Amino acid sequence: MAVPTKVLIIEDEVAFWSHYQRKLSPLGLTFETAASPMEAAEKLTVFVPDIVLLDLSFEVPEGYSSMQETEQATKAEHASIVNAPSSSIHDTSLVWKEGASALEGLTFLSYIRRQCPTSKVIVVTGNSEVENALEAVKRGAADFIEKGSGFLDALLFRVQAVNERLQLEKQLRQQQDYAIDRIGGYPYRAGQIIVGTSEAMRRVFHQIDRLAKIEETILVNGKTGTGKELVAQAIHYHSHRSTQLFLPLNCAAFPEDLIEDELFGHKRGAFSGATSDRLGAFEAADGGTIFLDEIGEMPLMMQPRLLRVLQEKKVKRIGENQERPVDVRIVAATNRDLKQSVSDGKFRRDLYYRLSSLPIGLPSLREREGDIRLLVQHFTNIFCQQYQIDRYFTVEAVSYLTSQVWNGNVRELRDTVQRSILFSNSEPISIGDIESESSMAGKRQDVDTTSGSDKSLPQIKGDLGELNDLLQIKPYAEVRRAFEDWYVRKVYESADENQSQTARLLDIDRNTVRRILNR
Repeated sequence: MAVPTKVLIIEDEVAFWSHYQRKLSPLGLTFETAASPMEAAEKLTVFVPDIVLLDLSFEVPEGYSSMQETEQATKAEHASIVNAPSSSIHDTSLVWKEGASALEGLTFLSYIRRQCPTSKVIVVTGNSEVENALEAVKRGAADFIEKGSGFLDALLFRVQAVNERLQLEKQLRQQQDYAIDRIGGYPYRAGQIIVGTSEAMRRVFHQIDRLAKIEETILVNGKTGTGKELVAQAIHYHSHRSTQLFLPLNCAAFPEDLIEDELFGHKRGAFSGATSDRLGAFEAADGGTIFLDEIGEMPLMMQPRLLRVLQEKKVKRIGENQERPVDVRIVAATNRDLKQSVSDGKFRRDLYYRLSSLPIGLPSLREREGDIRLLVQHFTNIFCQQYQIDRYFTVEAVSYLTSQVWNGNVRELRDTVQRSILFSNSEPISIGDIESESSMAGKRQDVDTTSGSDKSLPQIKGDLGELNDLLQIKPYAEVRRAFEDWYVRKVYESADENQSQTARLLDIDRNTVRRILNR
């Protein structure tokens, strides 16, 4: 039995509640009502609506002039700067303050979008508030409607359209969940998995299970593209902090003179340009998990401060003397050999021992027997759905991909699948479609091209005497073109006039072969 769509009506004119509900009753919805944003905020702590009807104009409580968000909202803003999932933020609160001039309805719309990112908000405006309605759409509203003649009929039409969109999105999510169930892996957030069934990845998943439940710092080691951030997300997802913020931060992404401010924040007036207090990453992630990627790139001068956070669970903003307690779990990651960095004097020994007591080592793709086929299928499903096209790899193409050396690991394989799907002109993707020109050069392992014990490359059939004309001095471009035409055609003939096979032997794109043959 389908669960009815839940609607929250935020309207200060209580008489409108019954009009809304009566008009929308044919849609089979369930309703909650609120006369003000403050009342609605209370209800959002226990009720997550599918649709919100928000009147942008409402009466402000007596003695106050505006609504503002508390410091918890500042944490949410900090999280959005570093691309943290907004669905993780559930601790924003609202207060009424004197003397501010923000548009209350728009402020509360932003609050709803942070608290309930999956909810669809339809704003209701007066005849003279179209400009505000357009601003609301920019802030994430699904639609807007003006009060006036025919308002309730228009409301029914808009809500029905949004509801139909919601049902379609639910169906797509169910189909995606079914597709994921058919591909083995380990969840790292709702509806998402780390793909892999190899013995090497099963060991990683077992470690995540064990370590996620304890409150200790973890170091994830792995080469570029092995999925270190996904493992960090899985640790957070399976911990008791899963409802709190997961905050990723790349230590290599900030200049040395800015990383202290990014991690610890500052007090107003601490330096030129510090016009207000600013939360650092550790305070923003309070209660949750902070992921320090590329920890080996952290400047040496900052390492003692990080060590103190690990030991004392306290931070001090730039320009302050007092320390502030933080409850945050740290997951660090590196593709470096930190032990060697310690020997080279680039990483503190005490910090290394503190971080590396509970390590998780990620295997390279060539160590994950059988996983490449699963990953190709997984990425094909993702990109075909994303680009709304139908593509699949032939058995030979998948075997070809499994035979490659992927120095960039899963990330490189993913990029190759994406390019092949985008640039292939045929539904079944063959070996010749996989890569263009020389982008796969250096990755191919030796491929047997002859039968029996003869492993030598095939010989072309041709008489070099046909090129005697090139012994005369001519412009270089003309000579190169003539030789290219002759050589590609001879390889094409040796490959039984198969363009894909010719492209593979010459390590060039099939379209290039076709262009040369058609000159």
